[in-house]
Amino acid sequence: MTIKLNEKYLTDQEGNKIAVVLDIQTYQQLLEELNQFRNIAENQKIKNLENLLIEGLDSGKLISVTDEWLDNKKADLIKNITKKE
Repeated sequence: MTIKLNEKYLTDQEGNKIAVVLDIQTYQQLLEELNQFRNIAENQKIKNLENLLIEGLDSGKLISVTDEWLDNKKADLIKNITKKE
């Protein structure tokens, strides 16, 4: 969608542009388009996340995550952190 802006500028005493004035209809069209772009970007982020999750599920052999496994992982992490300090 192409939006004809018909913008007007406010200038300071030296003629430097300091603000833009748009009519309400143009402003609302710009907001709608911005919202569409945000939705597209959000949908793309969701698709990327879904792809990463699927990739992760297909990345190796399955393991059972038990309490014992979690305890071992925590212990390994703590060991690695204390080594770096």
